[in-house]
Amino acid sequence: VGSDVPTFLGTGTEDYGRMGKGNRPTTYTMERLSGGGDVPRYFLNIEKGDHAFGGAIHRVQPGKTPDLLGLAIFNHCALAFLDATLKGSDAAAAFLDQDFAALTAGRAELTTP
Repeated sequence: VGSDVPTFLGTGTEDYGRMGKGNRPTTYTMERLSGGGDVPRYFLNIEKGDHAFGGAIHRVQPGKTPDLLGLAIFNHCALAFLDATLKGSDAAAAFLDQDFAALTAGRAELTTP
């Protein structure tokens, strides 16, 4: 079920579940991060986040406001993951080791399962 390659998974508490298959809690996606080997795995969970960032990257969603802060958090974490794993950047790895709950005033949490 899991992966033996470095993995970054980002989601939000208002996302509707893996592959659009229903209203599952975001913690359900954690099973995708299990696997063999000693490779980096990161799980980013954005409070009140959804897969379209409130319409910021996809169709406009009625009643939603584009979530530019959520998108920025995701982009920074995803790019740092790529820099750390593909380029071996120590600065990017240090960025990923921060307390994201504190850094984002509780908006996001980045864990390593």
